[in-house]
Amino acid sequence: MERRRCFAISIVIEAGGVLGFALSVTVGQFVPSLIAFGIGFGGLIPLRPALQVEFFGMRAFATVQGLLMISVTVGTILSPLFAGWMFDLINNYRPAFITLAVTTLIAVPMVLAIHKGIQCGERR
Repeated sequence: MERRRCFAISIVIEAGGVLGFALSVTVGQFVPSLIAFGIGFGGLIPLRPALQVEFFGMRAFATVQGLLMISVTVGTILSPLFAGWMFDLINNYRPAFITLAVTTLIAVPMVLAIHKGIQCGERR
């Protein structure tokens, strides 16, 4: 299967896990949500560098990796702060997790819209 589609599917599974987590009220509901989140997140880990190489080439790998890690780091820092802030406002995490799931899904059309161009250092 094409890598972009696999990446998009992993995003949907991860977001589904977050959404399931937001809607869960019993331990029996949390477990499948956490499993889905883990499968989706785990799928993204090997696919991201594979897509980087496919679309940007090995010569640009470290630069692209560094730029991507900026957004990953910002999201990693802001997401729990956002969830905590939402809990402080309304005494519930559900809206925060729903927002995070929807925000994650925004990446799907973006990933599917990526097209391979000329790689760094490649000649026309």
